[in-house]
Amino acid sequence: ELLEYAKAGEFYSNHPIGKAILNYGSVEVSEWDIQGHNEKAGYGVNALYCGKEILVGSRKFLESHNIAIDSAEDFGTVVYIAVDSELLGRVIVEDEIKETSRKTIDELNAQGINVYMLTGDNQKTGRHIGKALGIDEDKICTNLLPQDKVSKLEEIKSKSKKGTIFVGDGINDAPVLAMADIGISMGKIGSDIAIESSDIVLMNDDPYKVLEALNLGRKNHQVVLENVGFALGVKIVVMVLGVLGIANLWLAIFADVGVSVLAVLNASKILTKKD
Repeated sequence: ELLEYAKAGEFYSNHPIGKAILNYGSVEVSEWDIQGHNEKAGYGVNALYCGKEILVGSRKFLESHNIAIDSAEDFGTVVYIAVDSELLGRVIVEDEIKETSRKTIDELNAQGINVYMLTGDNQKTGRHIGKALGIDEDKICTNLLPQDKVSKLEEIKSKSKKGTIFVGDGINDAPVLAMADIGISMGKIGSDIAIESSDIVLMNDDPYKVLEALNLGRKNHQVVLENVGFALGVKIVVMVLGVLGIANLWLAIFADVGVSVLAVLNASKILTKKD
């Protein structure tokens, strides 16, 4: 019964937690039995199912509807379910840490990049996952709503000298993805609005691709500086030789066409770094 009402509330959800609930167990819900559905981003869902009013969402969401919940803080992401203003129970979803996540964060820290975790999960869950990932305790920010994530990123941006990158996948992450200097979303599990708001989409949802993108960006930047420096250097030298009457036509052609060809050849070395 609990799972049936939970699925009815999450029936139209694109959030990974909602999908996890919908895909769990053999209980099925008919769309024809859902007479109403209203989602409040970052809080929960208010639905009308088989004539009963269902609330599915966070502790704050149910408490805002005057439904009392005990003070115990469960481990994991907790989704509370209430029917006709009475608490029916809760569903606990635990995040699964990807194999490459710890490696990614370790290498980012080694490069001097500060890593923060912004999550809507409760403090107990957030700190447990953050510790497993090797994130400093003072950089683990929990119980954040979408507007709280925006405020926190603004605070982080004010401290950053080189800019910020935000990686996210949900509807709640969309404002922060758009606000960050570089927004990176997950292509497989990410919501449509998160993908639209981001600058880069990771098609296989592998966090280590964030590090690969940074390394590739550095290589591109290095090649651009090499090409600009080489091109300007050759042209200045030929210009000086021309003023002194030493440069001939062929040297001028080399300074123009030849430098362009050499710049292309220098840039093509990036192709050997595709792995």
